[in-house]
Amino acid sequence: MTTTIDQLSERMTAALDEAEERLPVVPARILRLERTIAGRTTDAVVSVANAARASIERVNTQAATSAKTVVGTARRSVTSTLDTARTGYRTVVGQGSAQISRVGDAAEREMARANQRIAETAADAIEVIDPDDDASTGYDRWTREELYEKAVELDISGRSSMDKAELLAAVRSHQG
Repeated sequence: MTTTIDQLSERMTAALDEAEERLPVVPARILRLERTIAGRTTDAVVSVANAARASIERVNTQAATSAKTVVGTARRSVTSTLDTARTGYRTVVGQGSAQISRVGDAAEREMARANQRIAETAADAIEVIDPDDDASTGYDRWTREELYEKAVELDISGRSSMDKAELLAAVRSHQG
């Protein structure tokens, strides 16, 4: 009998639920929080992976369509085959480059959103563990310009196109 990932996940969830029930209140809450953070992080990674997969599928479809066009043109005219192949090649490379750029931008946006969600979850965690702790809100009071300067200091890539919320998430995640 083969054990599936779903079955393993169900067993792990049951074991963690049981462990959480046996723990005192504070460690149980910390375990619950860590499970929530892990779940949100996993969801964010899956979202980025799905966006990348969808973009790669579009590139493959465009490449296949372009290849069919190049082959059909070659059959119709031997004399224009070389020119058509060059044009098709340039089109595919241009489309591929543009799609790769879009995939990178989409992945960067998804990572910024994921970092924002992680930062929010961490702030929630600090609030749950110590509601009187003000440490989680320090960067919240910074201006976009201050956050941008911190991003320069931390050498965070893509910072010039980030808004304040994205900069805040990136700085927090980089600070670890």
